Amino acid sequence: MRMMFCMRIQRQSVILDPLEVLHMFSVSIKQRLSIGFTLLVLLAGVGCGVSWWLSGNTSKMTRQMIQRDVMELKNAQNAQIALKTADDQAIRFLFNRNLDHVQNFNIQIKKTVEELASLHSMVLDTSKRQQIDEALQETQLFSDQFQQVVSIHKHRGLTHKQGLEGALRKAVHDIESAVNAYQLPDLTVLVLMCRRHEKDYLLRGDPKYLDKIKQRIQTFKIMMLDADIPSEKKSEIRKLWDNYYQGVSDIVNADKQIAQALASMNTTHDQLIEKVSDIGRYAMTSIDHKGNRVLNLLGWSQNLMLILMGSVVGLGLVVATLISRSIVNPLRMLVARFKDISEGEGDLTQRVEFHHRKDEFGELARAFNTFLDDLRQLIAEARNTTDHVAKSAYEIASSHEEMSQTVAQQERQMFEVSAAIEQMSATAMHMTDQAGQTTQCAADARELALEGGTHVEQTVTGMQGIHESVSVTSQSIARLGEHGQQIGQIINVINDIAEQTNLLALNAAIEAARAGKHGQGFSVVANAVRKLADRTTAATSEIADSIQVIQDETRHAVTQIQAGTDQVNDGMQMAQQAGESLQRIVKRASDVNQEIQKIASGSQEQAQSAACINHNVEAITEMAGQTNASMASAAQATTTLSKQAKVLQQSIGRFKI
Repeated sequence: MRMMFCMRIQRQSVILDPLEVLHMFSVSIKQRLSIGFTLLVLLAGVGCGVSWWLSGNTSKMTRQMIQRDVMELKNAQNAQIALKTADDQAIRFLFNRNLDHVQNFNIQIKKTVEELASLHSMVLDTSKRQQIDEALQETQLFSDQFQQVVSIHKHRGLTHKQGLEGALRKAVHDIESAVNAYQLPDLTVLVLMCRRHEKDYLLRGDPKYLDKIKQRIQTFKIMMLDADIPSEKKSEIRKLWDNYYQGVSDIVNADKQIAQALASMNTTHDQLIEKVSDIGRYAMTSIDHKGNRVLNLLGWSQNLMLILMGSVVGLGLVVATLISRSIVNPLRMLVARFKDISEGEGDLTQRVEFHHRKDEFGELARAFNTFLDDLRQLIAEARNTTDHVAKSAYEIASSHEEMSQTVAQQERQMFEVSAAIEQMSATAMHMTDQAGQTTQCAADARELALEGGTHVEQTVTGMQGIHESVSVTSQSIARLGEHGQQIGQIINVINDIAEQTNLLALNAAIEAARAGKHGQGFSVVANAVRKLADRTTAATSEIADSIQVIQDETRHAVTQIQAGTDQVNDGMQMAQQAGESLQRIVKRASDVNQEIQKIASGSQEQAQSAACINHNVEAITEMAGQTNASMASAAQATTTLSKQAKVLQQSIGRFKI
């Protein structure tokens, strides 16, 4: 083993690593590590600087390439949003003809123009600038077309009292007033038919109703010739009809103009939307193209950074390897020497050979050799000490005398324990007598509690009667609900009859107006009205009967509720009896409490005796513990001391001094 160690030291002293040159210049480990870490920091700084430069350059190029396109896309999207909002406001105006939507439309159109103008100032492509110019022109055209639609609607009338529609209503009211003044049913029917055709046109927008109105007017004029109307009034009515027909014609023409303007506006709107969408798609395509260029640039930067970082890591590994070898090799030599001392022959005469170095390892080697010298002297002194240890084992036997004295004291304590136990027994007998009296009181209390339970059961029975009365009342109220449903059905019948009566009355009025003096159809309508009146009378009778039944059931429910109230009073009386029984139970419980206090007093005396017993027992336990501890300590000390002396002699004998 010793020869192998010497050969390993010689072989390691021959092989020198590249940093062994530093040993010749008295370079310490601290300086060596500082040089290595400084070199690593410099390499890392160079790598970070290059990475920062690449990152900043890439970010700058990215902003230059994409920022303009992002702004163009944003303006195009804002223009699309504003244009869609304007279209929505136009649709809202067409539905409710509110001028507030026109104002909102103008605001959105202005915003669209501003976004397109801003986009025009940023776009560099000539074709796209021309396309934006066309979009601006179409935006203005779209706005002008909508303003034309608004103007036509204003002329037609935004409400039924304005414009052409207001004039038409005035004209028809004048005709109705003039015709109604002479009470001519035939002419009145023609006026109503014209109004009907007018409403059909306003609802459906079909121009065929204009021809029907014209036919009704011609028929009216022919029939008016035979009517008993003054000539000047006939001329006035004919003029009113001409004004009415002209008003209807003007509304029809206005609707045609609105339809044509809307068609043109929709065409312009579709073209404008397509152009603005193309502009947005162009900006998005440009962003995608430049985004690919940015990705390629980032990939190139990442590759360059990886190459640079790989170089830095490689140089760092080389420096770290050289420094670690200059530190680890001496440590391995020291570890080998320690293992030889601990696991080998224990030769303390061998020394570490690199004590000539001028660094920290040289100081460590010199200190290690000094430690071996001190250890040789210490082991020599330990051999002399082990001889004296064996003699000390005989002195332990003297402790057994103390143990015998402790046992005698334990016997005296046992007599005191016996006396305390006798006193505790007498106290327990007295507690037994008191417990018998307490048992009798508890039996009386139990009987009273049973009596109270009987009254409580009676109370529960009374409450059950109340429950039954409430159940009957609930059933009566349920029947009232059923009759209420019947009343609802009858009311529905009355409503149906009323609606049909109104319809028949309307038909009778129309028939009477058509028949004139010949009112044969009126008898049929009158007969139907009479039948409906009979049905109404019958339904009213049924309602009265149902209401009478509900009243009877209500009275029955009141009677049942009164019975329930009586049952509640009986239950209260029974509860009072139960309360009196419980009071007697409380009195007996007081007697029980007094007996329990007596028992508590006896228990207190018993506790005092038990405390005395406890004190003596603790003293006995403590003495017994001292006895056991002394005996165990003596035996263990003797055995351990003998074994350790032998082991120490063997261990010291292993070393060579």
